[in-house]
Amino acid sequence: MNPAEIASSPLLSVVMPVFNEAAYIRRTLEALRMALAEAQLGQNVEVIVIDDGSTDDSSAEAASVWGSGISILTQRNRGRFESRRRGAASANGEFVLALDARSVLEPGSLAFWSRQRILHPERLLWNGDTRIRSTENAYARFWDLLTGIGWREYIGNPRLVSFGIADFDRFPKGTGMFLAPRQVWEDAYRAVNERDRGDLPQDLVSDDTALLRQMVEGGSLIWIDPEFSGEYVYPRRTLAAFVRNAFYRGGTFVDSYYEAPSVMGRLVRAGPTVFSAGIVAFGIAVLKNPKRTGIAAITLASAPGIAVAAVAGRSGESAMRSIQIGALSVPFLASFVPGLVRGYVARLRSRLG
Repeated sequence: MNPAEIASSPLLSVVMPVFNEAAYIRRTLEALRMALAEAQLGQNVEVIVIDDGSTDDSSAEAASVWGSGISILTQRNRGRFESRRRGAASANGEFVLALDARSVLEPGSLAFWSRQRILHPERLLWNGDTRIRSTENAYARFWDLLTGIGWREYIGNPRLVSFGIADFDRFPKGTGMFLAPRQVWEDAYRAVNERDRGDLPQDLVSDDTALLRQMVEGGSLIWIDPEFSGEYVYPRRTLAAFVRNAFYRGGTFVDSYYEAPSVMGRLVRAGPTVFSAGIVAFGIAVLKNPKRTGIAAITLASAPGIAVAAVAGRSGESAMRSIQIGALSVPFLASFVPGLVRGYVARLRSRLG
């Protein structure tokens, strides 16, 4: 890129993958426009929407809301990972903000980032503090509480923090709202693509965890702050859709952590061995004392639901509502575990094949 091109390039490129998001994209783009205005970024921004094979009017709705100045790229359905990759490759900005079509920015988020960029130019990687704020949707509340348990170190006390490879698994992260220099995105995509992950099916490839881990493997830090935040709009879903989503998450969980050097990575790699040993041990226990083993199995299976219900109760939910939310642990685990198995089997096949 020559000096003239650098001078005319935007500061920020917003990359938004879209798949059948016509019902949500208006609110997201309007919030983005407001955040850009408050940050006084003006014309120093480009917006790139990647329509990932939508069958609704997502592209038309995006163009209608934003008007001129939006780039809409269309492709056959390839998943969010490939959509973001294409968007980042098409971006011209010095920085790229990956934003999901249902991640609604808080008005002051980009103004906060603009100040940080000037005062602390070393803070290059920013993960959005995005929360599911629905209190009416039981499925959304379940996911919200689950992430609260997993990332309680930050969610229990939101503040400015940074984390790197050593504590990568302890803090919230995801490409639903993630801002980094364009070159960092390009280098991370290139490195992940070059790794031997086998020929995994598209729906079993992690769409962000492996990518973000790559960004910090060289010593960089990811920053998170409640002022750089947004709301994740969880769609109203049926139980069947909740189960499908849990199954999908089980499969991508394997890809997210299988190569991680952390404790979580070691646990995931040990998963097949532990699972197999557990089945054998359970079979032996049933043969020796079926009644006691059955009681122990029921107690063990109830533990996750009881834990989620307890957290819901402590967060202010009524007893009945807490029980309802906790009960979703049953269909969640009944789908998530088979998803894990599918992820392990697919990885084994790709390595052997």
